[in-house]
This record gives sequence, structure tokens and C-alpha cells, in this order.
Amino acid sequence: MEIAQHDLKLEEIESLLKEVDEKEVFDQLVNTAGEISDRNFRRTVHCYFPGGKFPPVSITGTWCALNCKHCEKHYLKHMIPAPTPSKLLEICLKLHEKGARGVLISGGYTKNGYVPLENFVDVLKQVKRETNLIINVHTGLIPLKLAEKLAKAEIDYVSIDIVGDISTIKEIYQINKTPKDYQKTLKNLEEAGIKRIAPHICIGLHYGKIKHELNALKIISTIKPSTIVLIALKPTPKTPLQNIQPPTPQTIAAITAITRILFPKTPIALGCMIPGGKQKTKAQILAVKAGANKLTTPTHQTQKQLTKQKYKLKHHETCCVVQF
Repeated sequence: MEIAQHDLKLEEIESLLKEVDEKEVFDQLVNTAGEISDRNFRRTVHCYFPGGKFPPVSITGTWCALNCKHCEKHYLKHMIPAPTPSKLLEICLKLHEKGARGVLISGGYTKNGYVPLENFVDVLKQVKRETNLIINVHTGLIPLKLAEKLAKAEIDYVSIDIVGDISTIKEIYQINKTPKDYQKTLKNLEEAGIKRIAPHICIGLHYGKIKHELNALKIISTIKPSTIVLIALKPTPKTPLQNIQPPTPQTIAAITAITRILFPKTPIALGCMIPGGKQKTKAQILAVKAGANKLTTPTHQTQKQLTKQKYKLKHHETCCVVQF
């Protein structure tokens, strides 16, 4: 199949994925996407190192009503706990005093699949009024009224995971939701007046296999995202998916390439949640070749190779949804 630099139909993309293990098809897909990216982003790669300058904060501590198979509350343990509005305000003011660039506001989900932000909106509004912190809120499937309150608080970014397959939602997240709920949430955020929406897609979320990703991209196409963040299943110890084979760097690159072809001018980030080790460097280099123009915590070797390949690297101490 000849891959043209224009919109592809979903059926054509599905056909490409079935053949992507063939080197000729993979190379053509990646090269086409890379040419689009080079033209629109001029071989510039933004490298993000959030660290202490842009830490994650959980407004639920380690609590979560769900028990997602790929997480089981594991990642909440690595966030700064702020279970009350007063604690969140204290943390944000201290971060501001120490020269932080911003903060990711996240937490565990309710049974309805969203972070319970209702009691924290006034604090977020106060933080925006009294500091220069960039606020990125990880929302989940929030209702319209809460989205409107976040918009009035003038938060900077909303990050939301998009899942495009009902069996993946039910088996991995174990909640009674459908892809239409994710699409509705994106519309809620847009209609509420949130100006920068950064949808996330976890490649290989369905037991390491490609299943929901293409429909997730279709859902995202119903709005104008500020950045699309691609992450990949990272088998986590002491979870049901700890022994699952994660997506290969080639698979990550293939989804990245399809994303770039479908969204030629939208910033695409390969986020922080990807398999580590040597595979991380390979995945990052291939993802850039396939059209990503943002990387979170690129390895030293990644940066060295990209510089050698004549990419211009720009470094930022924020999370990857932030635009420069």
C-alpha cells in the first residue's frame, strides 16, 4: 500500500498495522511520518525533565476506588500526598517558594472513573492567582459541571487517558464505561472552555497487545488537542500484568507514526511511562524518527544519537504537555 501524506481511513490504518511487521511497510510508515514531522517541526525535539520542578501531587493520597490491573495504586505511592485542600495549598505555595515550574494534580479514581477534584477547585484558583505555577490536572472522566469549574479556575492544562475499546476498559480498568464516555468527556472539557487538552494513549494497555489505540485516536480527532501523549504499558511488579510482554520499540514507533500522519501539526510526546532499560533508548529514538517531537526524560544515549542525527534539542523542567 502506498502511504500518502494525507488523511488515512481507519480501514487503511488497520490494514497497515497487520502488515507493519514487514520491514518495507514499517519503514515506509515511519519515513512518511518522519517527513511530515520534519516539515512541521523543523527537526526540533523538546526534552522534558520534570523532576522536583514539576512534581506529581495526589489529592487522594494512596486511595483509589479502582483496582486497575496495570497499576493497583502503585503509582500513587510515588506522588506527594495532599488529601485536603489546605494541604494542597501548603504544598503548592512551598513549591512556588522553592522555584518550581509547575505541578501535576492527580490522584485515585472514583468508581465513576474520575479524580474527585470538587473540593480542590477553589485552591487551584487561588494557586493560579497567587503563584506562577503551571497547573496540569489529570482528570479522568469528569462531568461537565466539574470541567466548567476547572475552566473558571484558569488551570493551564488537562491530561486525560483515552481508551478506545470496551473490553480493555472493562478488563483492565474494571469499570462499567465505554469509549463513548471518553469521547463525551473530551467534549465536556472543550465545551467548558479548557483551552489545552492533552489526551494520553497507553500503547499495549490490553495485556501488551494493540487493541484500543486506533479507536482512541479516532476519539481524540473529535477535538483539537494541544498535545497527544503516547505512553506504553510498563509491566509493574506486584500487579496482574507484571509478567506481560510490553510493546516493542517498533510497535511504539508504528503507533507514533500513525498518530503523526493523522495529526500532522499536533505536538506528539512520548511520555514518561514506557518500558525502561535499553528498550527505552531504542523506543525514544524510533519514536522521534516516526514523528514524535517531544520526549520525557530522554536517556543520555538518546540525546547523543539525536544530536548526531542533526536534531535540535531543547530542554525544559516541566511535564511534557507544556508548550513552548
